[in-house]
Amino acid sequence: MEIVHEGQSVTKDTATNIQRNNNTFHEYINPGSDMHDYWSERCTAVHGLNPNSPEILAADGLNVVWDKFCKWVDRVVPDGDVAILVAWNGEACDLKWFWEITQSPNSPYHMPPKIKYFIDPYRMISNYTSCQLHPKKSKIESLELGSVW
Repeated sequence: MEIVHEGQSVTKDTATNIQRNNNTFHEYINPGSDMHDYWSERCTAVHGLNPNSPEILAADGLNVVWDKFCKWVDRVVPDGDVAILVAWNGEACDLKWFWEITQSPNSPYHMPPKIKYFIDPYRMISNYTSCQLHPKKSKIESLELGSVW
């Protein structure tokens, strides 16, 4: 990825030479039996998982999964490249949560050094009227991922 700077303001900067890696990391995390009270109905409704789902019960804890994730990033992102976590409408998604816990003071978790940014394209498109995909500038029917994609 290359950042093209246009003038004094970063609002006109653009990124070029962006590539998507189709190799995905997919692991469930078992947060432990003492975390049952933290499962929200909203999240369960989104993915259908709950503390007793077989996928969750069979999953490793965060320490193990985080180590696997860091090793995966190091393996799939070439040296010298930069990775960006992208989550459409990611205000409450797992990726944003991971980003936040790695930025907390004294956190035992650190974002792999090859990951430099987190971006929510939905938020960018909907909040910045200068964005070419903003409803005021484009003819897309809605800001649902399927319409914008």
